Amino acid sequence: MADAAHTVTFGASADFLALEFKGVEYDEPEPYRWVRVQVLFRFGAFKGSFPASFLTGEVRDMHAAVRTLHSTLRGVVEFSTLEHQVQFTLEMATTGKLKFMGQLTDNAAAANRLKFETELDQTYLVPVLAALDRVVLDRL
Repeated sequence: MADAAHTVTFGASADFLALEFKGVEYDEPEPYRWVRVQVLFRFGAFKGSFPASFLTGEVRDMHAAVRTLHSTLRGVVEFSTLEHQVQFTLEMATTGKLKFMGQLTDNAAAANRLKFETELDQTYLVPVLAALDRVVLDRL
């Protein structure tokens, strides 16, 4: 991952989804500003990467939802891009574990999809939130 300072990683080396924020793609007024993202993933034997574009409002909403989940340690974060290339849910269990599940689509017009589901420890929220803080401050 070329720019670790602007990469948000959900998970660890075995199973992860990483969103590498590259910068603004279309510099339009909010909420129509798009940001370039390289999506990297590994789940089981499946691994790969593909480019995507997120609306900056989607990233801000994800940031706010992760912040709330981190502070309350309860609830659900649901994220989906407008074009449904990246969709996921983070759900806090009473055991302190996060259920992380979702779907990746390599191209908004294609039917190639990867569904994933894994479990994370709540401590993964700390670096996710710190990375989202940097992305929102520097890249949006």
